[in-house]
Amino acid sequence: MNDEAKMKRWLWIFLIAFVSEIYAIRWRWEAAPTDQLRVWYEGSFRTYFVESITPWLIAFMVLSAIWLLIIKIKERRARA
Repeated sequence: MNDEAKMKRWLWIFLIAFVSEIYAIRWRWEAAPTDQLRVWYEGSFRTYFVESITPWLIAFMVLSAIWLLIIKIKERRARA
């Protein structure tokens, strides 16, 4: 598999995971058994969304950086 195919695959994985996380956040907001989320976030779905998605994005970006470093190290070893 060439580098372009790997990047397209990684992009699809990211998009599927990101959309899934967005729907999960929305579902938690709408399906809360009480209004605790709405009280805690003062009825602001946007604030809840940003606070919920930020750790996910940070973790995904760190894992992506690690994955890219591993690929780069493999390429350097293959050339040597």
